[in-house]
Amino acid sequence: MPETSIKNALIVAERLRERVAKTTMKIEGNEIRITLSIGVASRDLKLESREALVALADERLYLAKRQGHNRVIPVP
Repeated sequence: MPETSIKNALIVAERLRERVAKTTMKIEGNEIRITLSIGVASRDLKLESREALVALADERLYLAKRQGHNRVIPVP
């Protein structure tokens, strides 16, 4: 979402996370709840490259997973 502010990106990410968390799948007769962890970074950070931006968001994704999954964590 290249033209989206960090504030609006967080809103979209949280809505997506909530919608996915309400979703279940049946696998071999068992109902499985789905969760989603998201890392959010913004071009506003004036990083040197797209790769640096993606790396920062990826870092936040793994932080979300370490903190218990099913959460959105932005770059401060």
